[in-house]
Amino acid sequence: MSDEQKLNPNQVYEETSTGIFSRYGVLTSATYKSGGVSADDKSYYNTADFSWVVGVGFKIPTTPLSIDARYNLGLSNVENTSGTRGTGTIRNGSFQIGLMFKLFSAPVR
Repeated sequence: MSDEQKLNPNQVYEETSTGIFSRYGVLTSATYKSGGVSADDKSYYNTADFSWVVGVGFKIPTTPLSIDARYNLGLSNVENTSGTRGTGTIRNGSFQIGLMFKLFSAPVR
């Protein structure tokens, strides 16, 4: 590696991002399919979902690539217990990994 290509520890810090934010989701449809029969299940679920999202990202130096990972922790019970007489708790949760490619960059002024 030449001197220009060596990673500076400060550069690595500048290329790293973290975040904690809230997310609000809205149910648009819920369909159950079995044996060629389809039924609307929307009445079994609440239409709103609130969650916390925690993520970390890293821009790969000397490339237009970045990677990130996020975890979505559902806080709301999405089961509609009034219409179904259910007593359980259903919460959304997901993990995602992303790869980004920067196409354009704004000129630095």
